[in-house]
Amino acid sequence: NSWRKAVAVLGKPIADHQAGVSTMDSLTLPETPVILAGGLGGPAVMFTVTPMRNGLTLGATNAKASAKVLYGQVFAGGIRSGWIGGVYPAIAACPQFLCLGPAYHLYASFSGMIGGITLASITESAIVYG
Repeated sequence: NSWRKAVAVLGKPIADHQAGVSTMDSLTLPETPVILAGGLGGPAVMFTVTPMRNGLTLGATNAKASAKVLYGQVFAGGIRSGWIGGVYPAIAACPQFLCLGPAYHLYASFSGMIGGITLASITESAIVYG
């Protein structure tokens, strides 16, 4: 019996469950820092790791090369050359990071933790895979 009560609580935000409020009445938009972290922070991270991604791509075609050789190739044209091609994954990451953070908080505000995870993952999959 206590297991059933715990499962019933998991689908609702704790404050709503304790107050007896309908979960659809508690729809809240994510706070500004959460939106900014998803919209700006995620793409910035994707752009920052571009040299590593470029090195891994080169390593996939030359398994015998050392990390020093691979990163030498990545930065062969100067320090800026390491970030060649980094803008495109950063742009593509923006909708994904918005779904992973702010959309989760939006969905969780009316469907609880499990509902937020489920709906955010469905939204992200719809964006990435069409």
